[in-house]
Amino acid sequence: MKSTLKATYVLGLGLLSLILFIAVAFQIGGAAPLPFDRAVISAVQGWESPVLTPFMKLLTFIGSSPAVIVLSVCIIVVLYKVLRHRLEITFFIIILAGTYLLNQILKSAFRRERPTLHRLIEETGFSFPSGHSMEAFAFYGALAFLLWRHLPTARGVQPSFLSASR
Repeated sequence: MKSTLKATYVLGLGLLSLILFIAVAFQIGGAAPLPFDRAVISAVQGWESPVLTPFMKLLTFIGSSPAVIVLSVCIIVVLYKVLRHRLEITFFIIILAGTYLLNQILKSAFRRERPTLHRLIEETGFSFPSGHSMEAFAFYGALAFLLWRHLPTARGVQPSFLSASR
């Protein structure tokens, strides 16, 4: 009964997230940068500092394509050579490739130009949805799932639904 409730909660949260994304997508769609963009960019500019800006650039880097590609190759090698988890490699590759494909489809559909105000990092192509954010979220989410799936809990055992043989 608990797992059904948990699955319902997760499904509901996913559906709510999808509805919110669609609402935001239709609000900004292919429109040029809105006054909202200018207000957010202006607010973020107010937070720039010699300490915070390099830290934020570090966070941007660990979610960037080069970092995600290098880490992905390392994870795939460990999954294949060390852990011999072939199914997890398939899962990992499908998540990353699917995210990339979905992002390209959505960018083509929305065709939203990038704001030109105060860029710290130059990027090309359409701005919505953020490929950087989607890619990083998919990568670190898949990694978190794999770690959760394969690391024992604090009690030293995995939940019963995880310990079934493959």
